[in-house]
Amino acid sequence: MWNPKDRETLEGLIDTHSLMEVTEALAVIAEEKADHVRVNWQDKSLAESWHRDAAHLEKVALRLEN
Repeated sequence: MWNPKDRETLEGLIDTHSLMEVTEALAVIAEEKADHVRVNWQDKSLAESWHRDAAHLEKVALRLEN
């Protein structure tokens, strides 16, 4: 469970940048995690999971308007 300070921080990011931009940033981070896992851990399954999550987040971001 998130603590109130973390939630406030996330809300501030959304207020400053928009929900769409924060979701796009999450997609980029997830893709970077996929690359990191693939290169450093050689865990193809986990890397693919991060890659799929990144793709889902990008689709969500494209559907957001704010």
